[in-house]
Amino acid sequence: MKLNQLICKAASVYPDGFVLEYWDMGKECPRENPEGGDTLAQFIARELADTYDSKADDRMQVETAVRAMESAAENIKDVAIALEDVMDELSPDARPWICPECGFSMRRTYESLAGNGGPICPKCDCDMKLEEQSCVKKS
Repeated sequence: MKLNQLICKAASVYPDGFVLEYWDMGKECPRENPEGGDTLAQFIARELADTYDSKADDRMQVETAVRAMESAAENIKDVAIALEDVMDELSPDARPWICPECGFSMRRTYESLAGNGGPICPKCDCDMKLEEQSCVKKS
């Protein structure tokens, strides 16, 4: 399988095929886009090129590409969760949630829960529990 084939497949599902704006089909390598634009498309082109092994069989090349994209998607998901945490942390109504498996914690508002359901731990993919808070009566 040629690297160009992997790039074309990625471009076929990417909005406006923009991955090709960062790819030189003739040289079969990433290129800069002088007009700038979509850095995620640029990342995809570069990551597929960086992980490509011309000596591997077709199946291994595709498996490697899939793993690279899945790993990147997980990293992006983690960033989105962290930013969502910041948004919820800013709310005085946020309640603490903790993962019973790994101890990962986050704060969520009831509005966030109503829209998304109970939080799932991004580290071990299990349901998180509302952390008990002690009520201290101030005198």
